[in-house]
Amino acid sequence: MWSLAEKDDGSLSKKDLTKLRVNPGSDLKDIPTKAPPSLVPGFLFVYILACNDGSLYVGSSSDLGNRLKEHESVRGAKFTRDHPGQRLVYFEGPLPEIAAVRRERQLKRWTRAKKLALIRNQYALLRELSRSRKHHL
Repeated sequence: MWSLAEKDDGSLSKKDLTKLRVNPGSDLKDIPTKAPPSLVPGFLFVYILACNDGSLYVGSSSDLGNRLKEHESVRGAKFTRDHPGQRLVYFEGPLPEIAAVRRERQLKRWTRAKKLALIRNQYALLRELSRSRKHHL
C-alpha cells in the first residue's frame, strides 16, 4: 500500500504524486480479488478487472459471475481475450441500467491513477487527481 501524506487542504504534494508513477502491473499486486456479487434481477453491476499484464478493464453486467466466466472464454470482450488472466478487483451496484451505463462510461474515461484510487478506496487521492488533469500515469 502507498503511504501518502495529505496537506492541510487535503491535497497531495508533488513528491507524493510522483510516487504514483509506477510500472504497470506492479501497482495491482496488493489489490485483493473480489468474489462476484449475487444476481439482482433488473439491475446491473459496474466492474473493473485487473489483467496479468497490468491493464485495467471496465465493464457492466447484470450477472457478474457469468460475465467473468465469459471473459475467461472466447465469448468475452476482445480486450480481455487480448489481455488474459483477469481478476475482479472492484464493483459497484446493483444499479439501474441507465445509471450503470453512465457510470461505466465515466470510469472508462478516467486515468489509470483515478481508477486505482477508486479501487483502493483512496478518496482523498481521487479528489486530488480529479482537480488536476496534469497528473496522469
